[in-house]
Formats: sequence, structure tokens, C-alpha cells
Amino acid sequence: MKILQICNKPPFPSLDGGTMAMQNLSEALSIQKHEVKIIALNTPKHFSRIEKIDKEIREKFSLEYFFINTKITFFNTLFNLFTSKSFHASRFYCNKIAEQINLIIENENFDVVILDSLFCGVYLKSIKKIFKGKIVLRAHNIEYKLWQRIKNHETNKLKKIYLTIQISRLEIFEKNVINESDAIIAITKEDKDYLQENFNKKNIFVLPYSVKKIFTLNSPKNKTLNFYHLGSMDWLPNLNGLEWFLSNVWKKFFINNTSMFFRMAGRNMPEHLIQQSEKNLFIEGEISNAENFVNSCDVMICPLFSGGGIRIKIIEALSCGKPIIATKIAAEGIPYQYYSPSPIIIAENENDFIESINNFKDLNFYTARSLMAIKLIEDNFLLEPLSKSLSDFLTFEVNKLSN
Repeated sequence: MKILQICNKPPFPSLDGGTMAMQNLSEALSIQKHEVKIIALNTPKHFSRIEKIDKEIREKFSLEYFFINTKITFFNTLFNLFTSKSFHASRFYCNKIAEQINLIIENENFDVVILDSLFCGVYLKSIKKIFKGKIVLRAHNIEYKLWQRIKNHETNKLKKIYLTIQISRLEIFEKNVINESDAIIAITKEDKDYLQENFNKKNIFVLPYSVKKIFTLNSPKNKTLNFYHLGSMDWLPNLNGLEWFLSNVWKKFFINNTSMFFRMAGRNMPEHLIQQSEKNLFIEGEISNAENFVNSCDVMICPLFSGGGIRIKIIEALSCGKPIIATKIAAEGIPYQYYSPSPIIIAENENDFIESINNFKDLNFYTARSLMAIKLIEDNFLLEPLSKSLSDFLTFEVNKLSN
């Protein structure tokens, strides 16, 4: 099949979990010999110079990036209040880009158009006017629920009022896009269940972030344990969770324990965090090789109290045999509860994190969970079998249309 994948930010190079998930979808389709063309909105936050992307990738996916200014300013957030549109979604729309997308669709014979993000749904109506094939929504999250969690942790009253208005608008927009899409590719089973229960949607496929292989399994070095977190710090739930963990757990109970280290790395690390590096706390900022960083550590910490979807960094950690200490929200979409001993230990408060960290002083405790991490990945998150199932799903949907 010939498939058009429309992304709300450049999937190449991969800068965060969203772009990695987009690449993962492209690769899954390509493995099954589908011809994939990628159109992406080139936003200021994720701006990419297409000429710097590897030529082989550009040609493989016929990449086209269209610049759009999605910067958030005081004036555009204020002006939006006098409209009925979702600010989260409307800033991704541009008439000129809509025309360019439609021109590409008119000139090429696509079997399927995939909107790879809810926010690409701003182009759904214009695409439907000219395209009679299947339009599939790739739902990275249930977006309005994600923002509800963020609002629940907001302490500024004015921001909370503004978020309440915008979440209501986002919910309406999201429901319209879901209803208008012919099929959905969800990232978690939880999202699939929600969509089936609330929208009576039957044709939903779950494609989690998947890995091509299992990586080298390393045991802790000597008697020193390296705990770590890896993630973009320009995503508010990550930042809030890590600030809470540093203040309430690490600096209170482990900062003077020389047999343990905590390392934090990720894009856009704020200066006020970098300056907190001391003793056994190392805040490293952006790193050049994530795989080497993960393999040099032992246990991942993921204290997420808002947000949603599946944590790609957790999938990658498990594929390297790394046990995880995480909140329930952080572990959503991963069937850890069916494995014993579970490679993901759930911690919801200060005492949970302290107890879980101390348990890893026992090497047998670590090893058993490390081995189970590999099994969980082998059972649920290998790309090859999932790509075949995805291909069958899309082929079935297209054949339904032709019949």
C-alpha cells in the first residue's frame, strides 16, 4: 500500500518521545514493504533543517517539512479566548499548508492517510473533501485527559481557569476527530479500551513503541548502584516529577549515601537543576548517546504524577534489562502487573520510593527483575511481529472500503 503519514512535528531527527513514536510507526510500515511518504509541520520548538537529515532517510520516506509558527505568546493565548477554538489544536493549522497537503494527495495515489497526532486533525475536514480512502488517527494519548491531570496539579488560579476553558474545547475537538476518523491506531491498551467504551469504536489497533532487538544485559558495577532518569525537561510533567523526587526523596534520604548515585539527563535541562549537582547527584543535561548512558546505569526512576500515554524511555530501559521504580501514571500502557517479580515497582509517595530504592541493595532483587524486564519486552514490544499485525489491520480496513 501507499501511505501518507502526516506529523505535527518533524519525526527526524528524534528529539523526544513523540518523534521517536512517529519514527517507530514509519519503520513498522516500511518493514512490511509499504511505501510511506511523510509530511511534517516544522515548528519552532522542534525545528529541523531537512537538508541535514540523512539522504537515505529523506528518499526512503519522501520527506517534506512545512514551517508553521506555533509559538505561544501572551497575545495569541488571550485572543483565543474570544474564539470557540481549541488553542492546543488551532495553532497547528495554516491555510497554505492545508493547500499543500491537498495538492500532494491529489497528485499521488494514496491508499491510507495517517494523522500521526491528534493535532494533525485540524486538517481532517479539508482532506476529506478530496480524499476518499481511509483516514486513520494515530492517537498518542487521550489529550484532554492528559491536560486534566496537568490542571489538577496547577496552583495558579488564573492558569487553572484558563486551562479549564481550553480543556473543554480540546475535549470537543478531540471527540470530533475521533468520530470522523475511519480507524484508530492507539499506543496503549488503556487508550483502546477508553475509545471503545466512549465512542463505540471497534476498529482500533494498539501499536506501542517497539524495539527491534534486546540490548546487552549488564549487572550493577561493584557495590555501587546508579539510579537514573532520562527524559526531556521541557515537558512539564517530567520537570515537576523530578523536582518533587529530588526534594522529597533523594536530597532527604540518599544524598550522603556513597554507595548510591542518581544521574539525570535530558534535553533542555533548566539551569536551576544543573546547579544542584553535588556529592552523589549528577545532573548532566543533554547527552550524545542515550544507549551508552542507560547501559552505564542500573535502575530507572520515573516519578510522573501527570501526563499520559506510554513512556518510551521506560520501554527502552526494559529492553536493556533495567528495572524501573515508577508511579502508576508513568507505567501506564505496560503490562508489568502480569510478571512476577515485576520489573516495574510502583511507588506513589515518598515512603514507597525510599523503600523501593533500598530494596535494590540486594543484588538478587535486582537480577530477578532485570531478567523479567527482558521477558516483558520479548512478549509485548518487539517491532517485527507488531508491524505484521499493523499491516494486516490496515490492509483489512482498506479492503473493507473497496468491497
